[in-house]
Amino acid sequence: HVLRGKARQVVRVYVLCVFDAKAPVALAVAFGNVEENIQQVANSAIADCVHHDLQSRRIGIADPLSNLGNFLDQQAALIRRIIEVYERRYDDVAQAISTELGAPLAFAKRSQTGLGSGHMKTMLEVLPAYPFVEDRGSMRLVREPVGVCGLITPWNWPINQVACKVLPALAAGCTMVLKPSEVSPLSAMIWAKVME
Repeated sequence: HVLRGKARQVVRVYVLCVFDAKAPVALAVAFGNVEENIQQVANSAIADCVHHDLQSRRIGIADPLSNLGNFLDQQAALIRRIIEVYERRYDDVAQAISTELGAPLAFAKRSQTGLGSGHMKTMLEVLPAYPFVEDRGSMRLVREPVGVCGLITPWNWPINQVACKVLPALAAGCTMVLKPSEVSPLSAMIWAKVME
């Protein structure tokens, strides 16, 4: 939980579903509307993530399209599980967004946090019909994960942007590195715990 008035120190980088405490530099996060420091987070660079790239590739899906039906079922099941955990953490996400943006809690809950759930549910609708494999005359077009996706999100709609970037990459079987804004990382930290 984010405690207003008390700064917490969290110096971790979320990598491969575990927190890695090797990031040496901390960055203060200010309470959105009063510039009061509420927490410290890891201030990482892309170089901090490069070390984990090869390991990420090794644990990725070897050939997700060799059995497309099974792959789509697995990805849909994963997204349904993420929705379930996200909805349990809904109030925590709303509170984090309200804190980091300085937005009214009702707005953070209704508009900001609700978009995360909406994008997840939309991905469940879109995924089965997405043309991963498409025959075009005498050729076959195959859309497949080809590497690590670098995802950078802005500060002002944090969960909306995280969901809009992470969900398609996840649905396609891509490995990801998510870099949320340094001024609104709290909701992304909860997202990381949801993904775990």
